[in-house]
Amino acid sequence: MKKIFLSAAAATLVASIALPTAAVIADNATETPVPELMVTEATPLPKPESTPEPSADPILDELTITDTVCYSDIAAYINGYEIPSYNINGSTAVYVKDLANFGFTVTYDNDTRTTRIVQDKDTIEGMTGVLLPWQPNGTPFAEPGISGITVYAGNTPIPSANVNGYMVIYLKSLNVFGRVTFSKEMRKAFLNMDNLPEGLYMNLRKEISPVRRQLTSQYALDPNDFYSYPTDRDDWGFVKNEGDEPSLYDWQKDVLAKYSSYYMNHDKPHTIYFTFDEGYEAGYTPMILDTLEKYNVPATFFITGYYFESEPEIVQDMIDRGFDIGNHTVNHANLAEISPADTIYELGHLHDEVKNKFNYDMIYTRPPEGSYNERSLAIAEALGYSTVLWSFAYLDYDGVERGADYAYNNIVPYLHDGAILLLHTMSADNAHALEDIIKYAMEQGYTFGSLDDFCRHEYK
Repeated sequence: MKKIFLSAAAATLVASIALPTAAVIADNATETPVPELMVTEATPLPKPESTPEPSADPILDELTITDTVCYSDIAAYINGYEIPSYNINGSTAVYVKDLANFGFTVTYDNDTRTTRIVQDKDTIEGMTGVLLPWQPNGTPFAEPGISGITVYAGNTPIPSANVNGYMVIYLKSLNVFGRVTFSKEMRKAFLNMDNLPEGLYMNLRKEISPVRRQLTSQYALDPNDFYSYPTDRDDWGFVKNEGDEPSLYDWQKDVLAKYSSYYMNHDKPHTIYFTFDEGYEAGYTPMILDTLEKYNVPATFFITGYYFESEPEIVQDMIDRGFDIGNHTVNHANLAEISPADTIYELGHLHDEVKNKFNYDMIYTRPPEGSYNERSLAIAEALGYSTVLWSFAYLDYDGVERGADYAYNNIVPYLHDGAILLLHTMSADNAHALEDIIKYAMEQGYTFGSLDDFCRHEYK
């Protein structure tokens, strides 16, 4: 059995054996002209004089893409790096041989006529493309042909086309390796692997952080639609357990599950999620940002209207460094005690302010004091938000300095799989203990994740 391994250094080998390259695809379509595109060297094929005959393999026929390959105005990114792309029937496409530069290994088995794509996170380095002359989106580039080769993403056969001796595939077909998202507004498609090496995290977040679903405008909601929801107040709380998740009542979990709300991640073992509440600046946030960035640790910062108004430079710094910003309401309001109209204002007005100033769409909210009811959760969801609570917190918000050891000794015993940690940046103890907490967690085998890992969103 003959196997050929394709990598960034083997481009000439790829060409010599005429292996199809993969094109990755995310659903989208447009008719607008586009600027110059980054693409690999490939000569457009003349359109075949007759339709190719089907193969003898019905499975291969089902997986064969026959639509024309066209120029595209969609910029495609894999693991944070731009990759040459085309348009096939309204979907973005890239070559398989290019995948070797973006976190995959591609192999070809001549005996079985198969090309297999597997993850290889050590190869995430991007590539330098070639500028093709400008063409309007949808202009034909090449017609696909029959190759008799089946392309696999891992162990799953996926649709493909032979374009000038190289294979193309749908980006959505690679969702077995990660998450595929598309921003209609930005005209960008993204494929991001799960569990990327931590060293790549910040660059990736800086690229994808502006890609947010379009939230419902506060002005589009009618407060009268929410008076029928239950208004029984719940102040979030639980019994902490050392080394394990907290003890909760089933009814607490059931309410959160109804309204896109989360308190921990049960699906990703040995991962921790840092979140920070920002009511006002006590001088420690820059130190916290530096420590998180030093160790490539993701984090979400929930800001109030006062913090937005008083610390715009720090908020901009958070966004520039690739951290997430969350909505903690305009006035740090108790959402279980106010009217639907006021709840819509508290969330919607701060959202609009952040969007207008920083061009950033927040998608996570945290109710001040952990106080909520079903009505406030429903309003947050209607606005497009996920509500994020926590599975660990401690007394760190009273302004009393007790020392870094106090913070360390109160936090590390309660680390647990999927934990969402709530910390306050006003605490000097947290700021000075954070590095040692991160080091301890790493020594125990924990990794650090983004809320995007499990707070799933449909991107438009």
